[in-house]
Amino acid sequence: MFNDQVFNGLSTITVPAVIPGAYSVSFGGFSIHDGVDIRITNLEYLKGKATEVQKESFWNDGEIYNRRETLQTIKVVGSIRKNTRGDLLAYLDTFKDKISQANQYLIVTEDTWSRRVKCTCIDHNFNEKRYNIDWIPFELTFQTFKYWEESAVQETTINGITQAVKTFAIARWGTAEARMTSIISFTSATSVTSIAYEINGQSITISTSISAGDSITVDWDNQRVLKNGSQVGFIGEIPKLTLASNSIKITTNGTFSYNYVAQYHVTYK
Repeated sequence: MFNDQVFNGLSTITVPAVIPGAYSVSFGGFSIHDGVDIRITNLEYLKGKATEVQKESFWNDGEIYNRRETLQTIKVVGSIRKNTRGDLLAYLDTFKDKISQANQYLIVTEDTWSRRVKCTCIDHNFNEKRYNIDWIPFELTFQTFKYWEESAVQETTINGITQAVKTFAIARWGTAEARMTSIISFTSATSVTSIAYEINGQSITISTSISAGDSITVDWDNQRVLKNGSQVGFIGEIPKLTLASNSIKITTNGTFSYNYVAQYHVTYK
């Protein structure tokens, strides 16, 4: 079964016993449940206290910033079946190689929804003592941050902004704060050298010369700001969507016109 916490209050899900099964599960684009040859019988968060760890330190504009996140483990139990023992052994080499890739998305998809979580497989067990002629049970342990996201992107677009101080609201769906990517694309710009970007009172300031055609990307996932694809400095800590309704303020000097795009994945804890 897939336990409720994974799917944020949906009914407990039991993978259908009949082939092909209603759900697909992949890790890094590689299928680890297709309801036919590879079947997951249990996917759940392990019980126990989550551990707070420092995810990374990053240097920006002469200051060191530390990001801390809460890590959680996910246990996956299943089995692999192939036509022959030779096919099984050959496939296991591929399977082990794919799940050894770090920091990939574990994605669970059904007909009407899809959830994903970025994680790393920190342990796996293929019980060789229980090898049958053509099948083997397995257990995988993934380490992840304690949230799941919808695979689809929520997007907000506002075009033709010319105000020195632009304020608006963005609704955040889901049950947890969401990490957002924001793109500011200038269609015209004269004497623009500073952009202050604020969400719910938390802000960053970007000091760089802007011309018509320039694009600024505020990337929370990678804790960076890009100008036309190249990293530039900023002051402050990149904010997230923490509330159901989030107050956004963008302050820009000079004269200009720009288009704004905000993208995030609905997030659940």
